[in-house]
Amino acid sequence: MPQSITYGVEIECSIPSFGSSPQDRIASDLRALGIRATSTSYSGRDYSVWQIKPDCSLRPSTGHQGTAEIVSPVLTWGSDEHDAQLRTVSEYLVSIGAKTNASCGGHVHIYVGHLTAPQLATFVESYHFNQRAIDPLVSSSRRGSGANYCQRRSDNYVSQALGYLRDPQHGTDAATYVGGHGTMINADWYPDRGTFEMRQRQASVNHYKITGWVGFLVGLIRAAEADVELRDEAQDTEDLLSAMVLGDFITPVLRDWVLGSVPRVNTLPQIVERLTVVRAAASQRVSRLMRLQGIAV
Repeated sequence: MPQSITYGVEIECSIPSFGSSPQDRIASDLRALGIRATSTSYSGRDYSVWQIKPDCSLRPSTGHQGTAEIVSPVLTWGSDEHDAQLRTVSEYLVSIGAKTNASCGGHVHIYVGHLTAPQLATFVESYHFNQRAIDPLVSSSRRGSGANYCQRRSDNYVSQALGYLRDPQHGTDAATYVGGHGTMINADWYPDRGTFEMRQRQASVNHYKITGWVGFLVGLIRAAEADVELRDEAQDTEDLLSAMVLGDFITPVLRDWVLGSVPRVNTLPQIVERLTVVRAAASQRVSRLMRLQGIAV
């Protein structure tokens, strides 16, 4: 049985005027909905509850007067209870008219502490070198080396970091070389928490978009666990990653594959062929999820 993967999300958004303490109002409303939530400072670190924080880097959308950063507790991928919490928070934000803009990020802290150093390298390599396929899944403001707060490291830099990870003399101690707070993959928290902060996706208050992106990251982790490296070697890479980003749809297939119910494969065309069969069996559902993700169909 593969290890459960834990994650946390940061939902940065613009909100209507809620008076002088919008974070207090949001936390109170969420508690009334059965969500354990608290209003705290930007430096709050209680990851057993939903934290509602101010963030001076955010700007209000037109017609709004405030902003907020909603930080989840530690959630478990595949937990119905935790998914219900995230859905409730998302639906609440939609109900109050919360919006996102280019100043808002959809950061995901995801646990990778169980991966070996070579598997960590595989995960980073799969993500970094598939930017041609990932770029269509994120907004234009979050692409390339010029993107604020989520810059793309150069290929040479990442290749050197991967070399350190794969060198037995360094191993996982070299994880922090991958990137820092202003890059797509922030490994600053790895030594203490075993997590990578994936910073590239724009913010969303749509539950499907949030969980779809987390599902995509989980898919890459599962591939790394199975020592499958996804490189940008075929036109089908875009189709593969577009399918994987629909986490609610594709996760059962990845689970079966990791458990051995579906033969493990080592070539990209074989993976794509398997996913194509599954997509064809539920094309209507896939189309709906793709629309929710904002991917053209």
